Amino acid sequence: MSDVVRANILAADSNFEGESFNTAGGSRISVNNLVSILEKVIRKEARKKYSPRRKRDVEHTWASVDNARKMLNCKPEVTIEEESKKYVN
Repeated sequence: MSDVVRANILAADSNFEGESFNTAGGSRISVNNLVSILEKVIRKEARKKYSPRRKRDVEHTWASVDNARKMLNCKPEVTIEEESKKYVN
């Protein structure tokens, strides 16, 4: 969230009209990995229920932060683990 706020402020203060900027962690993370991180942060195991993969399920996504990095000099600085700890509790 901190990186998203910082990127939005930089974009709002810039002279780039009509541009779009992705804000993301700069790397892929699986749902299982995210759940594992949250389990550690809240110190509680999630009740997981796996279903068969559906025909149109998206297997991988990755938002490119190249535009924000090049045009705004903005890159991810806070890990999902660090950010999760701020908002849980």
